Amino acid sequence: MIGFCPQQNVYFKYLTIKDHLKIFSQLKQTIRESNDGYSGEELITRLGLNEDIDKQALHLSGGTLRRLVLSLALIGHNDVLVLDEPTAALDPRVRQQVWDLIIEYRKSKTVLITSHDFEEANLLSDKIYIISKGVLCFNGTTLQMKHEFNSGYELKINKSNEMQTESDSDRVNIHHINRDDIPHCYEWLNPFEYMAVYYGRFTLKIVINENSFELQEVMERSDVREESEKVSQVIRSRDFESVSLIVHKLSKKVNRKTILVNELSFLVNRSECLGLLGTNGSGKTSTFRLLTGDLDSDSGNAYLGSDADLRVKTQKYFSRIGYCPQNDALLDPLTGIQTLVFFARIRGLERQTYDTFITNIINKFEMKAIINKRVSTYSGGNRRKLSLAAALMGTPGLLLLDEPTNGVDPSSRLKIWKILSKLMNELNISILLTSHNMTECQILCNRLAILSKGVIKTIGFTDELKTRYAVGFDIIVKVNRDSNEDFIEILQNRMNE
Repeated sequence: MIGFCPQQNVYFKYLTIKDHLKIFSQLKQTIRESNDGYSGEELITRLGLNEDIDKQALHLSGGTLRRLVLSLALIGHNDVLVLDEPTAALDPRVRQQVWDLIIEYRKSKTVLITSHDFEEANLLSDKIYIISKGVLCFNGTTLQMKHEFNSGYELKINKSNEMQTESDSDRVNIHHINRDDIPHCYEWLNPFEYMAVYYGRFTLKIVINENSFELQEVMERSDVREESEKVSQVIRSRDFESVSLIVHKLSKKVNRKTILVNELSFLVNRSECLGLLGTNGSGKTSTFRLLTGDLDSDSGNAYLGSDADLRVKTQKYFSRIGYCPQNDALLDPLTGIQTLVFFARIRGLERQTYDTFITNIINKFEMKAIINKRVSTYSGGNRRKLSLAAALMGTPGLLLLDEPTNGVDPSSRLKIWKILSKLMNELNISILLTSHNMTECQILCNRLAILSKGVIKTIGFTDELKTRYAVGFDIIVKVNRDSNEDFIEILQNRMNE
């Protein structure tokens, strides 16, 4: 029997997590007499689904939905497990839990996994297959791949906070380091970066300690109150000149026990990227749904200038927003070019204007080869690029990007970051971004806000928050399976020193 976790989440939106697990458990047990795999109860605990066990799927966050779909693949007895980008949209803590499950699972089963995350592939895989345009280009161990393709390392160094308003190229310097220089570079490492170092038969990897940045335990600080006071001051003075978006005491409750967003107040300055961080279910996507009108707020408001707000002057408000949702809102029967024309016409653009704009977008996102194909044939990464291109139609003043590069390959991801940085610097576009990719946040974001249970716990410049909450590193050593026990013991003794 095969357990399958597809790239796109497949679920029944009116069933609870408990209902899903019960149905799939019974289904797999009926098909096969023995049911010696994971039980529903075990998966609920291992994947942290306890709090949401009785919620309908349509009320779950993107990360929780991903965990649900993973649990449906893992439940029961499977001879083979096929996972298509299994940890997309998961926060780092849950991602590690999933990796632990897969490592445990593969001891006696076959696992086939696709991923754009080299860290994930390196940790989970015995063999790597690289495919390009449907052709197998490489197969071998992770170590063989590193030796064949590795040419050194990149160390990213952020400048001081005084440089936060400069362009991306000024804020981040990338230094290429040869293998022999690695031992002398540890002191330069940024806590939010990692560096892989390969010494013969094992991998030494320095990462941020998972316990160093506990998002859900961050206590509310004075910077949150100061941000709220700034919001109130701008609203009173009606001075919106230097501010793109103002969110004032925005709230949404499902019932007395379930609070999605609780009196959020923050602002996004012009040409600024503000990153919303938080664990799965912290309220990031709910905030976006409120700001786009997809979900009605109970109280509060949002402003895009003095003449546009979420409650009264809605037409101008929505015309100034470009939105890339977490789940692609695309029409499968349309081609890529038809999709972009469709969104351009909704924006009210003239044909002469949008023809030029669409041509530029296609070139920037390198979509020429697929632009005339139906969206239904697109890979997850190409669907993501098309969604982002659609959000850029008409060059809106504010972009709302909900995990925009999920499922996108590393090369395309870098190009998207450059495009977004250029838009901020040259066209004064502002961005509100959610992401679990700390490299993405570090490159794009001027400031970060950390959410927990619908409340902002802290907000400030990226470097300030890293300095405040990042306290150390873990050193993870991955040893080849054929390494003998004496070698492992020597390695452990050296690490303890």
